[in-house]
Amino acid sequence: MSRIDTFNRALEAHLFINLYNRPDDETLRVRFDALSPEAQKQLVSLATPKPSHPEALDPELLSDAVLVAQHYAYRMIGSEQLPPFLRRAMLLADDSDSADVLLLSALTAASACMPNLRGSLIDEVVRPNLYTLVTGSAASGKGKATLCRRILDPIEAIHRIVIPGNSSATAMNEALDEYGGHGINFETETDTLSHAFRLGGSFSSDLRKAFHGECISYRRRSNHEEVLIPDPQLSLFITGTPGQTQKLLHDAENGLFSRMLFYRLEGRKESFVIPAGDSLPATAIEHYYLALGYELRDLYLALGSRKSLCQFTLSNEQMQQFLGQFNNITNAYEELALSAYESEAALNQMTSICRRMGNICYRLLMVMSTLRMIDQGALESAKQDCIGCQHDDFQSLVVWAEMLMHHTLIHYDELLMANGVVGNDEEEPDLDSP
Repeated sequence: MSRIDTFNRALEAHLFINLYNRPDDETLRVRFDALSPEAQKQLVSLATPKPSHPEALDPELLSDAVLVAQHYAYRMIGSEQLPPFLRRAMLLADDSDSADVLLLSALTAASACMPNLRGSLIDEVVRPNLYTLVTGSAASGKGKATLCRRILDPIEAIHRIVIPGNSSATAMNEALDEYGGHGINFETETDTLSHAFRLGGSFSSDLRKAFHGECISYRRRSNHEEVLIPDPQLSLFITGTPGQTQKLLHDAENGLFSRMLFYRLEGRKESFVIPAGDSLPATAIEHYYLALGYELRDLYLALGSRKSLCQFTLSNEQMQQFLGQFNNITNAYEELALSAYESEAALNQMTSICRRMGNICYRLLMVMSTLRMIDQGALESAKQDCIGCQHDDFQSLVVWAEMLMHHTLIHYDELLMANGVVGNDEEEPDLDSP
């Protein structure tokens, strides 16, 4: 048996793992119908976006949002541990896969909308921005992410933050500079971003720098003036097929791979199901996510208006548990890398992947805990100088960390095989060769 077979057998039990194991619609409806009228009303209210100053918004948008909330309120059941904003963002999910796509796309979109928020992990300043890559076969459900792209529109209307995916490195930097150092690249086709990489320049290295808020320098195309972006805050959400991913991330050694939050959709082969009840018009669903965007805009404006930074913190007990878990994860996956590949290079790569996964999970905690401010009153909550980590969010990440590592390893394994580093023969893989 080859090393790659051994590696795959170790992953077999967890090849496709959902972050949120969503009950089917029929089960949720039965549970909803068993609730008291008052409890049902509370769920409808919780499912309804409540942006501030609703009188200034389009009445049709708000009425459509209420209509969607009433129609799908039963889907709020079972996700009680998540921040209410994320539960609303997942309302259009009809299975566990689509729930995860909406969850990750909402988290990533929100990570670009939290100015003046910082955390600290092992003496490193951490920003909330996430780089997320969701992969799956054609028609596997990746397209659900476009719904959460709509939540950025209300912010985009007052402050540009969305950077086109087909930009060159210089064009991306110019946009990021023009937008005040804040931005997000939200693309549902990996090939769009791969084309930008092929245009040359410093695209990959600039993404690596932006992940840590390191200064980016570039020359303007118009007058060749050198420009510095001292504290870039860039988020990235892309979807694509496994083959498209390999064109984007050519190898696991350049550092961009370990900065990505990976998720693989299984793409289950199931029969089409006719939805029960009356279907909703597409405009109502679009208006629902726009209404969510106005909620997020409230948070964005509240944090952006601060004169000083807002600090995210874990309690001493949470930090000890967090670091302990990732020490255990690192030890386990270093051992797995050695047994699967018997290579020092693979060991070093796995160490980097595990350490960066700790950083990514810390960012997820930042975003989740901050999103809770929306339902606690964003304007008032943003006045506090410190945001603590909610217990439910911490417990979610304790479970998600291991799952996200498995999804990362699926992509790592595929990337090595695509590069011919490992295969189904018994030859020694040479990861150190150029």
